[in-house]
Amino acid sequence: MAMVSAPPSFSGRIAVLAGRAIRRWPLALALYLPSLLLALLASIPAFVAADTLGHLGPWTARLVAGDFLNTLYEMQNVAGVPPELGASGASVGLAVLIAALGIPLQGLVYALLAGGVLERLVGREEGSFWGACRRWAGPMIWFGILALLAFLVLAGLGLIVLVVLPAGGFAGLLWKPAVFVAWLACVGGLFELARADMVVRRDPRALAVLGRAFALVARPGLFLRALALWLLLALLGAAYNLATGAAVLSLPSGLPALTVVVQQVVALGGGWLKLLRLAVALGLALVVKPPAEP
Repeated sequence: MAMVSAPPSFSGRIAVLAGRAIRRWPLALALYLPSLLLALLASIPAFVAADTLGHLGPWTARLVAGDFLNTLYEMQNVAGVPPELGASGASVGLAVLIAALGIPLQGLVYALLAGGVLERLVGREEGSFWGACRRWAGPMIWFGILALLAFLVLAGLGLIVLVVLPAGGFAGLLWKPAVFVAWLACVGGLFELARADMVVRRDPRALAVLGRAFALVARPGLFLRALALWLLLALLGAAYNLATGAAVLSLPSGLPALTVVVQQVVALGGGWLKLLRLAVALGLALVVKPPAEP
């Protein structure tokens, strides 16, 4: 009589998907490339600003030293505002604008890529990766819009609750931000679970998958284990950002090329962390609703 193998446990599913995320490292590269392109777009006007400032002559050193008011006053009243300064200001403004637009653009590109990444992580190989991205683009973008609205509401509610709750002294300064970060990690984890559930069930209905993800709260045993994982991922991401940020700041200021290279290596590691979060969400979705065939 043939033995029927039991389905993998919660930790087993997560371990399998995390291992698959490590083996499928090119998927992390796909999540990293949009960040690289946006960083390059923002850096072009910044380099132009640096180059034009280099033509300001003796005023440059005084501006760098922090003598802004006196230097700008002299430049305007003695020789007029140099055209290089105007060009530099416009370039800096353009760089800031691109950086600000980069936030919603990052979210849009992530929505375009998430469906293809999840398809590959779950083990579906039919068609091309980019074909899977195109197939899920519409549902993922619509889901992203709903998730953004829900996030704004939930984040606002979390802030209101923390403000209302009494907690004076130094302890309140510590636990209130920690609770708010944990709240955001929980909400973000539920959103990632909804994305994964959409692909696992092949259900493009954004509102339905969002409702099913938040229904996980009604299963406290599974929800608490998922919450522990989300908090662990949040701590891992925070530790990674702190460590890599300190490493970048410690680089010599006279080696800009090295700084750019290190920043991109850091961004690539961030892409793999995104891939790991999707893998965890997919493992959880497979536990919530194991499909007949992945």
